[in-house]
Amino acid sequence: LGLVQSDGYNPLVVEGSRFSLEPEHRAAILDLVERPEELAPLLTQPFTPGGLLRAIADGQIALKVSAEEFVAAGLTHAEQHFEATPGEGYWIDHWTYNLDLIETCLTVYPDRKDDLLFGRPIVPFFDSPAIVQPRARKYVLASDGRVHQYGAVVEDEAKAALIAGRTESPNLVRTAHGKGEVYRTTVFAKLVGLALLKFATLDPLGIGVEMEAGKPGWYDALNGLPGLLGSSLCETYELERLLTFLLEAMAEKAEQTVDMPIEQAELLDLVVEALQVWCESDDPDRDFQYWDLVSTARETYRRRVRLGFDGERQDLAFDELGPILVAFQAKVRAGIQRAIEMNAGMSPGIPPTYLAYTVTGYDLITGAGGEPRRDNQGRPFVKAKLFEAAVLPLVLEGPVHALKVQTNVTAARDLYAQIRESDLYDRKLGMYKVNAPLAGQSHEIGRARAVTPGWLENESIWLHLEYTYLLEV
Repeated sequence: LGLVQSDGYNPLVVEGSRFSLEPEHRAAILDLVERPEELAPLLTQPFTPGGLLRAIADGQIALKVSAEEFVAAGLTHAEQHFEATPGEGYWIDHWTYNLDLIETCLTVYPDRKDDLLFGRPIVPFFDSPAIVQPRARKYVLASDGRVHQYGAVVEDEAKAALIAGRTESPNLVRTAHGKGEVYRTTVFAKLVGLALLKFATLDPLGIGVEMEAGKPGWYDALNGLPGLLGSSLCETYELERLLTFLLEAMAEKAEQTVDMPIEQAELLDLVVEALQVWCESDDPDRDFQYWDLVSTARETYRRRVRLGFDGERQDLAFDELGPILVAFQAKVRAGIQRAIEMNAGMSPGIPPTYLAYTVTGYDLITGAGGEPRRDNQGRPFVKAKLFEAAVLPLVLEGPVHALKVQTNVTAARDLYAQIRESDLYDRKLGMYKVNAPLAGQSHEIGRARAVTPGWLENESIWLHLEYTYLLEV
């Protein structure tokens, strides 16, 4: 959870964690070795447990306790420092594994749920110099005459300099817009913020979570899909799962509040207001109007937290938050049902996994003199005004996530039977393929389209995906 950024993404390349000890705790650790003077220099700087043990082994330093006890003693009083470097984009699925880890932890320690979710506010946010561009800086009119999404993530030089100038925990988000104390919160509050950001990133039809940051999700062979304004149902199902988890956790508590950064609280207000208008509207363009309002609110939020949080917090009562999350859940489920209906002509009853959007109406974004604004390759920026969605062929990953949230056994059995009859099932091998045929798709969707069917990432048997599917079955 410490690696979820304030805009809801994970850094692309996580290098790991290092630990540091205050002087008073170093002495206690050094008391556990025979020649403390040889280990002392290593403890004055960030270290890893493996690095400590290697130094002890290389220096043939005797321990007064077992290696396990030594490491445990060292980590008990250590502060963790996350280390990562930005790559070329943010994967849209990385946030979903947080809930997997939480549920695994609670399987082993169910008695610690209250403390895990609502205990001390010690969880930070990861601070990365890589930022997601607003639509006005990544929707471009390409040479093929179509609108694409390019240059979605850039490194912010001012932010990079701010991070580089910190002497302690440089990659943790601060208050005072990057110049104050490290901002920390509870696991529950962080999950609420995460759900909000993902809900605010649903695509123009409210179906999939947008690939708006340069990278696809788990099936990374569709690496061209972000450029085609792609979105994914996998993360929509995971958003439904997260909302359910939050609502169930709230139901187990008495009167309670959640402490949110003021920026997230104000974003929540704007999203709720837009959702209310959407629910009450009979305008045929209500989907686009809602998407445009919420996307603008999300971009405004990112501008505000670009360097860090203000530091002001706002309490939100559970009896107010609960109905909001229920409304979010209703819209998410409506989007999933819409996707299933869109797929009925090709694969009745089976949810699609990915969508691509074509911009069918737009305005050029111009400068003060009326000239088009352009990216560094000379492509003019545009403001999208109208979209057309296309469903991609089946990918097994979608049903995996659909089964994950399915509570009706009969519906789950039906889905299982339908998949056995679909192009996802290899009848000769009696196994499940990663995807249905892509022959009718443009090569722009990614390298999967360029691979011979049955080989590597196209219509092949990915054993770990098949096992993931069978686990959900």
